[in-house]
Amino acid sequence: GDGTFQPKGILTYENGNGHNKIEQIKADKLDSDAIMILYYSLNEHYSKNASFLMNRSTLKDVRLLKSETGQYLWQPSLSLETPDTLMGIPVYQSADMPPTMIAVADFKQAYKIVDNRGMRILRDPYTNKPYVKFFVTKRVGGEVVNTSAIKLLKIASKC
Repeated sequence: GDGTFQPKGILTYENGNGHNKIEQIKADKLDSDAIMILYYSLNEHYSKNASFLMNRSTLKDVRLLKSETGQYLWQPSLSLETPDTLMGIPVYQSADMPPTMIAVADFKQAYKIVDNRGMRILRDPYTNKPYVKFFVTKRVGGEVVNTSAIKLLKIASKC
């Protein structure tokens, strides 16, 4: 979201290293070098608990990447409880990520979700007789609280 009546997403922040900005690493194409540069741009304090977040189509392109020795960078998980890894880092997919962006972050340190307890329920027995309508609202918010714990890779071309 853009922060107007919805949580503010990680992609709405300006590029940069200052306050309220997230650094974007730019790459001409998606390759193993770009992913290495992205990962090592993250402070080592946050890299211990980091994970990648990307679109499914980007995930497919990353899965086809190989190292100089010919081994795939992508390592599928052998267990249902363990996520797939890229360079030993967990990888998650999101349909909300654009195909030209990859995020790496310690999301527990970088992003805060605020959830108001409970829901408001309004019962309307008059509008649509003989039925009763219920209107339910819940207040939820979210924002990046530590921009040092997240980095983005912006890819000019996926090929």
